[in-house]
Amino acid sequence: MTAHDQADPHVDVGTSGADISDRLHRAAHAQGDGLLWLAVDAAAPESEPLPDSLQGLLDGDEVRTVRLRHPGVDPSFEPQWVVLDTRTARGSLALQDSIERAIAELAVAELKQGKGRRIGGWLAVDADVGSATRHWARQMIQRRPSGGATLLRLHDPAVLWALWSMLSTEDRSGLLGPVSAWWLLDPQGGLASFTSSSDGIRSTWDVRSWDDIDLIAPLNAALRDSERLLPLEEARNAAFNAMRRARQLGFGHVHDLSAFAIHAMTVHPMFDRHPVIVQVLQSRQADDRYTALIEAVDEAAWERVRQENGLA
Repeated sequence: MTAHDQADPHVDVGTSGADISDRLHRAAHAQGDGLLWLAVDAAAPESEPLPDSLQGLLDGDEVRTVRLRHPGVDPSFEPQWVVLDTRTARGSLALQDSIERAIAELAVAELKQGKGRRIGGWLAVDADVGSATRHWARQMIQRRPSGGATLLRLHDPAVLWALWSMLSTEDRSGLLGPVSAWWLLDPQGGLASFTSSSDGIRSTWDVRSWDDIDLIAPLNAALRDSERLLPLEEARNAAFNAMRRARQLGFGHVHDLSAFAIHAMTVHPMFDRHPVIVQVLQSRQADDRYTALIEAVDEAAWERVRQENGLA
């Protein structure tokens, strides 16, 4: 398989269920056994109940829990995998219901209410599923240079989608392990396929930059809160680069980083190099927040930045 971090051609959220179902059904049958594993993240307090077809499977015998063996992790945060036999009416219906639920979870109003995304994706597993869940449990507990353990919520598709773009081919292989393919919905509702081209399976991967990992939350807030002008992949890259520059300028608050990312996606990827913005940034005092400083820029000035940088 070929490693890539880009989604299949994007489709509008809420209209793509039949197309995504067809593609996943075909992918399952291409495996030879018609089986996919559905990854379901733990529920947040605000989460809506799952459809009966899915909850019934999670309450059944074909469910596997990703055991996060760390004393600081509450077992209620443990994701679950459940097998979907797409050759059967029950499995096919459950797949369709999981797709519709995944699409519904992308609605901005739902995300702003903190309901989160429970449908983590659809998996093809090459090995014993028990070894696969144990492998993913190991990947989700990472140690920072300080020695502290951090839970990476890899079953949140917003996290995995952003993280994938940071990984080398070798790290992608180490992350996937016995999982030959992981499909999920990107923030725009397109079906993204994550695979590895590496020969053989590495047992793990290493976080190369915790600074970048920590930018995933403000990135997703920016994607949720903005009407970007750039295509999704370009928007993600522009946002990450802008937030790195924001940190170099001394801005570290999540709201400041998110606002910097929004302006990179909606005004220009290098908006902060325009003289209008440079003048504002140079006026900063030690404790000034970017979100407060940038209020001095009125709409006419923003339009000038857009016009002179070519995104108007």
